[in-house]
Order: sequence, then C-alpha cells, then structure tokens
Amino acid sequence: YLIVNNTLNPAPVTVSHSALGISQQALTTMGRASALSGVNATTLFASENDIDLSVTSIDPAAGIVYDSSERFDSDYMNALFDHGSQRAKSRTLWHTT
Repeated sequence: YLIVNNTLNPAPVTVSHSALGISQQALTTMGRASALSGVNATTLFASENDIDLSVTSIDPAAGIVYDSSERFDSDYMNALFDHGSQRAKSRTLWHTT
C-alpha cells in the first residue's frame, strides 16, 4: 500500500506574477513531480516482481488545497480526514495496479 498525502495531478492554478509566487509554485510542482516519479517507479517495480500494489492520493476534484503555512490547520486536516473517509466508505480509496 502506498499513500501519497498530496494530489498527483492537480488542477491548474493561477500564480501571482512575483518571484515569490512563481518560486513557490515551482517548488510545489517539483515536489509533486518527484512524488509521481516515485509512484511510477514503485508501480514498475511491483509489476516486474509480481507484487500487488494499491495506491491512493488526494483526489484533485475534492478541492482540498495544500497551503504550507497552514499544514496543521484544523480545517485542512478535517477536510483531508473527511475526504479519506468518504472515499473509503465508497470503496474508491485505493487504485490497484
């Protein structure tokens, strides 16, 4: 089982036209690309070694936006919990490869 505490394919966002805004978005994009690369490598390894793999991440359609300045914000954490609970109850939490 592989849990990614982020969206792997987020919806496009508008970035402020400042060096800080562009830099923050670039770092966020690099982090997601790295996570996706790790998921792809793990999927390939599992496939080549006949290992069952289940992957989950935050659905971009959920509208839960990560803000690094509020990572322990109770509204954000509750939204994540509710999202995971709803997907588990509907049996759409895991993607099996």
